[in-house]
Amino acid sequence: MLIREAAADDWPRAARIANAGFMVDPERTGEGAGRALAEHVLAAAAADGYRGMVFNAVVETNPAVALWTSLGFTVLGTVPRAYEHPRHGPVGLHITYKAL
Repeated sequence: MLIREAAADDWPRAARIANAGFMVDPERTGEGAGRALAEHVLAAAAADGYRGMVFNAVVETNPAVALWTSLGFTVLGTVPRAYEHPRHGPVGLHITYKAL
């Protein structure tokens, strides 16, 4: 397989999809911090003209999965056994997407 270096004119074709990733301290779970952050980055991305947003690495056992789906994100795929959970052992990481 031939792989070429990306040319400068390749970037506009991939533009306008925002990428977010953050974690909330487990001791602050349920206080609304994750939702407030999510709503903020979604509004900022939409205001800046992005067409969609990808949120990477949502641990499949994390209650945040429900937050992201409630905000309209869809799980595009799961990387199996990509996170070493302290209680559950190796678990998957979801890649999620939402059109804006």
